[in-house]
Amino acid sequence: MKYFKFFPIWITAVFFLFVLSTYAQSEERRQTKKSTTRTEKNYTKRQPASHSTNNIWASDVGMPNNEYNIRTDLFRLIDDRIFNVDFDIGMLKDNITIGPTLGIRSSDFGLVKLSIYVIGARMNYYFNHKRFTNGIIFAPSVGVNIASFKETVLATEYTGNTTNLWFRALALYQYWITGQGVDGLNINGGLGLIYNGGSSGLTLKSSTGTTLAVAVPMSGGVDFSAELGVGYSF
Repeated sequence: MKYFKFFPIWITAVFFLFVLSTYAQSEERRQTKKSTTRTEKNYTKRQPASHSTNNIWASDVGMPNNEYNIRTDLFRLIDDRIFNVDFDIGMLKDNITIGPTLGIRSSDFGLVKLSIYVIGARMNYYFNHKRFTNGIIFAPSVGVNIASFKETVLATEYTGNTTNLWFRALALYQYWITGQGVDGLNINGGLGLIYNGGSSGLTLKSSTGTTLAVAVPMSGGVDFSAELGVGYSF
């Protein structure tokens, strides 16, 4: 299980996010305690008497003003060499985002060429807090990997394609660097599991009918998965 080699990095990253968030939230609580009375009075003066005051409390704890977040996973970029982008859309509920996840890998080793396209969808569920605020997230996703191979052996070119289904589930901690629920940078880190369907091997064929067996990346069963994401919300 290849992700075991990154275990110290996972622990360091998650611990750093936890300490940073704990400090930020303690500061936020101190500031909120000082300003709540004044803010509530000002809000009451501006709003009709029939208007609910729930929004003022949500605003104090980071009520989301943004609806979108775009993010890349550094672990997938470094380990799987997949340039990846997740696009979180938060228009349905205050504590859920849904959006596409896309990735591409193109490797050229001279006589061996490999292309992988990743297409899927991801949901982020924010436990006990609004979307785009500091806290724990459950992030399931599903999609397909489309791989294309081309290899040349003794002047004979072999080609092949394969598609496999994948499922991924992560438990993450997300921290907003430039403020909760507003435009700016955010980071997240965590662990989970990934299932890649399909066979770990593929038989390539040449124009003359000869065959060549190759290994297929990102396939063949269950493995640990990790994410260290960097995003921008707007």
